Amino acid sequence: MVPDGGGSCLYTQGVSQLAQIAEEVLDDVLRAIDVRGPGMRSVLEPVASVVRAAASSAPRLVVISVGKAAGPLLDAWLSVSTDDPAETGVCVGSPPKALPDGFSQVPGCHPVPGPQSLEAADLILGLLEAADAATRVVFLLSGGASAMVERPLWEDVSLGDLAVVHGALVGCGATIGEINTVRKHLSATKGGRLAQVAAPARLFTVMVSDVPSDNPHLVASGPTLPDPTTVDQCCAVIERHGILDVLPESVRRRITARDIPETPKPESMAPADAFTVLGSHDAMVAAHSFAEARGFVARIATLTDEWPVENAAEELVLRLRSLKEQHPDSPVALIADGEVLSPVQGPGVGGRNQAFVLACASLIAGDPVCVLSAGTDGIDGNSAAAGGWVDGETVARAEALGLDGAAYAARSDSHAFLDALGQTVVTGPTGNNVRDLRILLAE
Repeated sequence: MVPDGGGSCLYTQGVSQLAQIAEEVLDDVLRAIDVRGPGMRSVLEPVASVVRAAASSAPRLVVISVGKAAGPLLDAWLSVSTDDPAETGVCVGSPPKALPDGFSQVPGCHPVPGPQSLEAADLILGLLEAADAATRVVFLLSGGASAMVERPLWEDVSLGDLAVVHGALVGCGATIGEINTVRKHLSATKGGRLAQVAAPARLFTVMVSDVPSDNPHLVASGPTLPDPTTVDQCCAVIERHGILDVLPESVRRRITARDIPETPKPESMAPADAFTVLGSHDAMVAAHSFAEARGFVARIATLTDEWPVENAAEELVLRLRSLKEQHPDSPVALIADGEVLSPVQGPGVGGRNQAFVLACASLIAGDPVCVLSAGTDGIDGNSAAAGGWVDGETVARAEALGLDGAAYAARSDSHAFLDALGQTVVTGPTGNNVRDLRILLAE
C-alpha cells in the first residue's frame, strides 16, 4: 500500500499520485463486484425464476454453496428466493451472514485439500445420494472449491497423495486448465461425477467464475458439468511437465498404466442448466470505467492470460507505452485480467501478482508509470497480500536499501521485496474470486 502520509516525500508527486489512483481503482472494483451487492441480486433474480419454474415437477430444493464466495453467494441467493426456500443444504468456505435452518457449514481447506475437504465431500455426497426426481439441486460455485471439496477416486489414494499432486502441478507452472484436467480424473467429486451421483435430480449450476470465460467446466473443476477432457490429456499434462517421478506411487502407477476411469462426457449426461453470474470481464469493465472517471484514456487487454510472467510484463508495459504515444496529452490506463504463469523457483514468499509487478519494476524505472496487480480474492500465493505495485521510483528506492530485485525474483520472494518498500496490496479475503486484475497507469 502507499505508505501512510509518506508518499510525496518518498516519490515524485506524479508517481505517488499514480500509485494512490491505482489502489483507489482496485478498491472501487472490489466494491462494484461485491457478491452481496445489489448488482449480484439483479443477475441472480432471473436464474432464481428458472429454478422456481421447475418446482411443479421437483418441489424439493437443496442448495450447495462452495468456494471462496460461498457465504456471500448463498446470502445473495437466499435474498432472491425467499418464496422458494431450500429444505436443506451445505455451505463450504466463507460463512453466510446467517446459516439457514437445515444447512451445514464447513470452513473448507484451501489451497491444499485437508480433512475438512473430506468432511464437505461426504456431506454433499450424502445429500445427492438422497436426491430423486422430485428434487432440485442448486450448486453455487466459486473459485477455491476444487480444494474445499475432495474425495480421492480410489481407497488406496490418500488426501495427502492428492495434495502432493496439486503441489507438483502448481510448482511446475501448469495452467489452471492443465491442473483441473488432472484433478478431475483423480477425484470422486469433480469432472461431472457429482452430477452422476445426483441423477435423476434436476441440477442447476450457478458460477462466480475464476477461469477463462469460455471454459465453465473448469470452475471448481466442473463437479456438475460434463467433462470435455480425457484420461489421455490428464496423463499428457503429467508427462509434459516432467513431474511423474515426484508423484505418490499410488497415483504414478495409474498414470503410467492409464488405469483411470474416464469422466462423464457430454453425450452421456442430460443437458446442463449452467449460469455464469460474475467473471473477470466484469472486473475489467468496472476498472475501465473507474479509470476513465478519473480522467484516464483507458483500454482493456486480454491477450496475456497464462503467459510466462516475464513475457506478460514486457507485453503489457509495451502496450501501455504505445497507448501513451497515441495520447501524449492525457494520462492513460491499461486494464488486464487472467493469470500469469510464475513457477515456484525457491523457498520465498509471494505469488504471481507480486512476481508480475516485480518483473515490471526494471521496465518502467525512471518513468511516470505505476503497475498494480492483485488477486480479486485478496490472496496472492503463499503471502498475506493480495498483490503489489511498482512505479518508476521502485528500482531506485530498492537500490538505496540494498535490495536486488532479480535475486528476490530468483527465489520466488517477491513479497519480501515489495513489503520492504511498503508496496504490497493488502485487502484481506474479499469473499469473491474472479481471477487477477492488473492496472497499468502512465502520465
